[in-house]
Amino acid sequence: MQNVNVYTKKNRILVVLLLCCVTIVSCKKFLDADPPKDIVPADHLFNNDANALAAVSGVYQDMMSSSYARIANGTLSIYSGLTADEIYSFNQADLEFSTNQITFQSYSSAEYLWQYGYSSLYRVNAILKGLEAPNGVSAATNSQLLGESYFMRAFIYFQLTNLYGKIPLTEAIDYQTNSILPRAEVAVVYDTIIANLKLAETLLQATYPTTGKVRPNRFTASALLARAYLYRGRYAEAAAKAGEVIAGPYKLAALNKVFLKESEEAIWELMPVGSNGVNTYTGNLFIPDTSSSSAPKYALNTGLANAFEAGDLRMSNWVGIKKYNNVNYLYPAKYKVRVGSSTVPANATEYEIVFRLGEQYLIRAEANAQLGNTFPAIADVDSIRSRAGLPLLAPDITKDALLAAVARERRIELFAEWGHRWFDLIRTNKADAVLSALKPTWKSTAILWPIPQYELNINTAIQQNAGYTN
Repeated sequence: MQNVNVYTKKNRILVVLLLCCVTIVSCKKFLDADPPKDIVPADHLFNNDANALAAVSGVYQDMMSSSYARIANGTLSIYSGLTADEIYSFNQADLEFSTNQITFQSYSSAEYLWQYGYSSLYRVNAILKGLEAPNGVSAATNSQLLGESYFMRAFIYFQLTNLYGKIPLTEAIDYQTNSILPRAEVAVVYDTIIANLKLAETLLQATYPTTGKVRPNRFTASALLARAYLYRGRYAEAAAKAGEVIAGPYKLAALNKVFLKESEEAIWELMPVGSNGVNTYTGNLFIPDTSSSSAPKYALNTGLANAFEAGDLRMSNWVGIKKYNNVNYLYPAKYKVRVGSSTVPANATEYEIVFRLGEQYLIRAEANAQLGNTFPAIADVDSIRSRAGLPLLAPDITKDALLAAVARERRIELFAEWGHRWFDLIRTNKADAVLSALKPTWKSTAILWPIPQYELNINTAIQQNAGYTN
């Protein structure tokens, strides 16, 4: 694996320049330490709460600090939407994604997601090593940060395995060990994800450690655990875990408030990084500029636009219209701010919402439908449909029809969010049927993105995914 400098021969742990945009802790003292600014000795890093909090803050920043593809900055919504059937691009550079012919020998977002995913993972592993060893961090802070780190490791693995399939698993922080790791089977990756999330649940509190929801609490770990159980077909556990989240301190928000930073529905959201006025990169990339002479960057595919039922309030609340060359193009408009008026991240009106309650209702609905628990599944789907102003499901609906109804709701409710549609098509074995009818260039092997060529060059223990040749 690529050397991302998270370990040195003198056992120093790298921490990138920490701007601490996601915590209330100042990093000035941390950055003014004697060692070079990008390297801090382990015994200094974990000698008090402030430094440990700063280190974890640096991981959040690393995951979302650029408009280029990162594991948690929302750009996955763009590129997975292109590879699925949600959006198309007016940018020729995105053609490899919309045609599912992603290259692996040159720089692309598929490469960045792998590279920066593992970069963030190595930082998490380094922090876990420090927190698990004797240190000067208070017991309460140590527990919280351990929980956050186990959660983040699971979150990164979840994204990577759903994009690339089999991936290397590592808890090590030295280059020599990581550079010869083979790819683990997907089932093993999920076992690791679930184990880390269970650990996180035992360490995190139900309350959030900061104002707002910008750092994970126990329900954040439970939300991802419910999703992981669903993806693995562990339906009883998925329904139960989603039920725990639904019973938590959240409620479905009005459609026009779902994606505000104060959303009652948000389970975990990420504060903007930097001072460029961008609230979310999802909004910044999806929302077109106001010039009548410029095309929107991304527009809804006709199939998705037609999938909205008549009267669905999500169309009027979450879809925008851009007129270009006398044609009206629809685009994802869940976020409303392209560039905010404030350059202070904390003053942004929208944060990137990673997990929200609407998904948990649909997880529980699908799991219960699979188990034959028809009435609770209907009730959960109706909660989503009622908010959207749609008729309720018939009480005598069949199991197959109910599962199809859940799939339709997932497509509309979660469109252009975090790869849901792309992952759903793959996990339900529908990618071939859906995408071959839409894309002449579609091949079955495109369900996995290619491993970057630099990784293959460095680590001879891994092989390229099928369908991509050197």
